[in-house]
Amino acid sequence: MAQLDDFEIQEFKKLVQKWLSIDDDIRKLKEAEKNLNKAKKDLTPAILAFMAKNQIEDIGSNNGKLKYSVTLHKKPLSKDFLIEKLSSYLNNQKKGEEITGYLLENREVEEKINLRRVISRKNFN
Repeated sequence: MAQLDDFEIQEFKKLVQKWLSIDDDIRKLKEAEKNLNKAKKDLTPAILAFMAKNQIEDIGSNNGKLKYSVTLHKKPLSKDFLIEKLSSYLNNQKKGEEITGYLLENREVEEKINLRRVISRKNFN
């Protein structure tokens, strides 16, 4: 390892302190966001039920609209689903399990590198 001079060490310490300060701010904002999202989520079913019951598609406000819509989403593929459907398609439970195992074992793996902070809950206010 190369020898570091005091200036480099001090600059590094400043960077780390700034990073930690920003991380603290982000954690506080995320906690506030979490609380607001929970309150919004608690109100949503009553609003949706009222709109459905009264066949209201959208509600205008000064800040835009609330739209009632229904969308269809496909569920993610699961191991059990793959085994069930492949076994059914092939009329062979063992072959369905083999193919599912092969697919799951040979999935592409992507590496992501990041920096994160780990602190105990009791130390964070």
